[in-house]
Amino acid sequence: DAQGTLYTGSSEGVMVLRSGVWDLFELPRREAVFSLLASTDGRLYVAGTRTFGELHRQADGSLLFEDLLPRFADAGLPGGDFYGLVETARGVYFRNASTLFRMGRDGHAWRHALPEGLGQRLFAVGPALYGRVDGVGLCRVEDGVAVPVPGAQAFAQSRMTGIWPR
Repeated sequence: DAQGTLYTGSSEGVMVLRSGVWDLFELPRREAVFSLLASTDGRLYVAGTRTFGELHRQADGSLLFEDLLPRFADAGLPGGDFYGLVETARGVYFRNASTLFRMGRDGHAWRHALPEGLGQRLFAVGPALYGRVDGVGLCRVEDGVAVPVPGAQAFAQSRMTGIWPR
């Protein structure tokens, strides 16, 4: 972050490196953390076992966790392992085994069933969200629907590790 702090997810919470010393920041339910994202507006998002939220640095340097999962409770509170944090111009996306979630820039919470066959990794390039769909290839994900990109079949059977704009 701007203060030179390094954060890493662990099976016990968030490990925080400050001034050469590692400290454990335990989440309220002491859950594992699988994904961290420092957004372009400086927010630090955390996703893990039954966990999605934001870490806030307090004036005294301590951290405070804000649980954001209740914002998605309109259709029942989601559960499971959350991971795959990525950011686009529309907001921060993450997923569990069956659902794609987005926390919009305005704080609006959105969710949609994952497109069938969507791989584990999500990729953000500019304003768009991408993923690989088994048997189809590289797709842009638009409002929960996988739309094949031109030449998508080139990746129909291959795993993808990253996407970079040219």
